[in-house]
Amino acid sequence: MIADVITILKTNGVVFEKGLDDNEIGKVEKVYEIKLPLVWKEFFKTALPVSRGFYNLRDFSCENVELIKSVMKRPFDDFKEKLESEKLPKQLYKEFEKAPKLFPIFLHRFVPCGDFDDPPVFSIMQTDIIVYGKDLYEWAQNEYRPKNTMFSVKEIKTKVPFWISVLDYSD
Repeated sequence: MIADVITILKTNGVVFEKGLDDNEIGKVEKVYEIKLPLVWKEFFKTALPVSRGFYNLRDFSCENVELIKSVMKRPFDDFKEKLESEKLPKQLYKEFEKAPKLFPIFLHRFVPCGDFDDPPVFSIMQTDIIVYGKDLYEWAQNEYRPKNTMFSVKEIKTKVPFWISVLDYSD
């Protein structure tokens, strides 16, 4: 499946470098205080996308680390503001406190971090959130072969606290 994803991306002009080694993966997880989902670890170990729009996970310069951390923080700040300014179900507030960190993979596409094998990919702009793919493979297909596919929450195998629930309340 990862080879198929790489083929889709390469066919659409994405440039790759050698994949990250175990030490680099460990450093990414330590620096960003995350646990990458299993399939994304394997993807980044196999090949590292470096084309425009992808984040440079091999660059641990202060500027790059701060850029990625600020991108990671943005959805939380935006949704916190929305929760504070609008009357939304109390359940969302509780889930927000337990929401897994999001890691940016491409532009404003994010994957939830934690003990997930192959979680959905979210597209998040301010408080507008959609599922851009039920998993890594479908994200690649939708990113480069758009089908205008909308997913039902029921179709998503990986239940991600807060980020799935908030789909009904996004802008």
